[in-house]
Amino acid sequence: MKRFAILIPLLSLGLAIAQAGDFGLDNLDFGGDGSRPPVPASRRESPLLKASLLPETAEIVPGKPFRLVLALEHRHGVYSYWINPGGPGLPARMDWRLPEGFAASPPVWPAPELSVNSGIVSHVIKGTTYLIYTVIPPENIPAGTRLAITGILDTQVCTAKTCIPIKLPLKTRVQVLPPGATMPEPSPKLAMALAKQPEPIADWRFEASSNGDEWLLMLIPAGTDIGEPAGVHFFEDGAAGFWIDSQKPQQLENRDGAWTLRLPKAVKPPPGSPVLSGVLRLADTRGAHAAGITLPLPEETAAVPKPPATSTADFLVIIAFAFFGGLILNIMPCVFPVIGLKIMSFARQAHSDRRLILAHGAAYAAGVLLCFWVLAAVVIGMGRGWGAQLQSEWLLFILCHLFVVLSMNMAGAFEFGAAVATGGMLAGHEGVGRSFLTGLLATLASTPCSAPFLGAALAYALSAPIPFAFLAFTMMGLGFAFPYVALAAFPRLLKRLPKPGLWMETFRQAMSFPLFAAAAYLAWTLEAMLEEWHFLALLLGLVLSAFACWVYGRAQLARSASPRFFRTFRIAAILTLAAGIWLSLPRMEKDLEWRKWSPEEVSRLRSEGRPVYVDFTARWCATCQINKRVWLDRELVSLALEKGVALLKADWTSYDERIADTLRREFNRAAVPVNVLYAPGGGKGLVMPEILTVGGLIDAFAALPD
Repeated sequence: MKRFAILIPLLSLGLAIAQAGDFGLDNLDFGGDGSRPPVPASRRESPLLKASLLPETAEIVPGKPFRLVLALEHRHGVYSYWINPGGPGLPARMDWRLPEGFAASPPVWPAPELSVNSGIVSHVIKGTTYLIYTVIPPENIPAGTRLAITGILDTQVCTAKTCIPIKLPLKTRVQVLPPGATMPEPSPKLAMALAKQPEPIADWRFEASSNGDEWLLMLIPAGTDIGEPAGVHFFEDGAAGFWIDSQKPQQLENRDGAWTLRLPKAVKPPPGSPVLSGVLRLADTRGAHAAGITLPLPEETAAVPKPPATSTADFLVIIAFAFFGGLILNIMPCVFPVIGLKIMSFARQAHSDRRLILAHGAAYAAGVLLCFWVLAAVVIGMGRGWGAQLQSEWLLFILCHLFVVLSMNMAGAFEFGAAVATGGMLAGHEGVGRSFLTGLLATLASTPCSAPFLGAALAYALSAPIPFAFLAFTMMGLGFAFPYVALAAFPRLLKRLPKPGLWMETFRQAMSFPLFAAAAYLAWTLEAMLEEWHFLALLLGLVLSAFACWVYGRAQLARSASPRFFRTFRIAAILTLAAGIWLSLPRMEKDLEWRKWSPEEVSRLRSEGRPVYVDFTARWCATCQINKRVWLDRELVSLALEKGVALLKADWTSYDERIADTLRREFNRAAVPVNVLYAPGGGKGLVMPEILTVGGLIDAFAALPD
């Protein structure tokens, strides 16, 4: 029991830290035409993208729809994906947090551009682009109500080399006018957004037909001949289905005085009234144009020819690339650590029954193939790219803890019990079930490491008909599982492995370090999706998970000598693991944004009449980190937003002479934490207590003028 006592302070610390958090504050920007109250907009940014949300007017009428403009400002060389990304990619999506009774329509998208990278064709948006949403308010809103419209922008931004998932919370406010009032004039920003939306092209009409292999989009100019249009491309938006193969070129030709754009077919539309829907971009002597088009397609009875490749030779090359790409995945850095688990399994069974070895090989291959088929369904059915499942913070969170547990097992801290290792099958052996699960895990870990051979195969799988795409993924899976199936089929190869001995334990422990490295890599990937404090909580949670494994291992050593000791420590291990998981749970949504402190920023905000809250903090300051728990309180966050408080963080982790001078000169302090609230209208700041409380901050914010 004395040993158990050492867990109590650790668990207490974990539970206390689990309540702490960090948020960020929407940066409110104001704009208007001068004749009406300013239209508030929130503006958030990452290193690659700035985003802002602006209503067409700051005043709305109950029951009357109004429009919201989502402005996306991409850095130079950066792009994000259109509603139909073409190849692998994720378009922008708003996860709305609307007031009760409000509803938002799908957005109206601007015309996209064409991008080709590594042979994959994508539909992208660049520069400053606008998405327009229509919001319908209920009819029973009291006049004079001030409402907050919030949402989280979930998108993916890319450069020529990499893509990064981004989540940005956005917020704006509107004032409710009396029922029947006249809607104010819209913001000039709306006119800018509307000017970039596709619209009909004057003097042109369009018709659609089919020649069996392609859809034919006829561009018929009325009146004078304006010459050959340039830069013509049709982007299918998917509103009526996806009937065009986006990965194949579109050809323009002149037929009987009309221009015809040949669109390669992807799949046969279902019976009924198929429709071609999308945006046509072209340029003529009058400039560039983008037109939204919705046209009926002719009914077809013949099946669309299968386009897996231009020839049998090309098809065989693609299949070979898929197989060898899967084979090469076995030596990728994020695969090899997991494969070490299976190598140990084969080594231990080198002299066992051949049928059992074959069963393990077949189970491993089945697990690999099942996972590849599931991934194929995700990539093909949902349009997500290879490795995109690692954009899920919850999957990354699970994998981080799983890899830490596996690392501790490989290091010898504990052993999986027979029931866990075998799933209740084949007691005394590792179990065919575990081989199946290892195949699943190895495939999951391989997806971010697409080897060179996989590029062409994946591009093919994303553009080919579904049966051929699944065949490509199947070949990848077979290539990935081939070495282990070969070892199972030819046990003589297993005989050449060294006999079991001390080297196995040494090798096993050595393999724990690549597993720890894989856990570190996954944590680093997850860090990009988390706030600073939440990443610290993740690391501490992983430490608790590792500690729980060690505690369980100590209990296993004493199981036969002291069953009571084993039960007590097993419960302690479970509680510690639960604390680690709870502590590190992803906390993605945030309503507040902390901006970087500077004396100039404080002066600027105060000159605008904004209340300003400054947190003088440092990573090495434990009290500073504990203070951050107050921002988990929803009432405090809502009050800060309502009062329009600008939050600034003065980070003193590295020495900053300006921070030191401000602390000494203005507050007579020489250390952090120091938290200061500046009210509008000038005057000295209110220095908060060293240990913050939710109630104390709520009282201070409530005293601010509206």
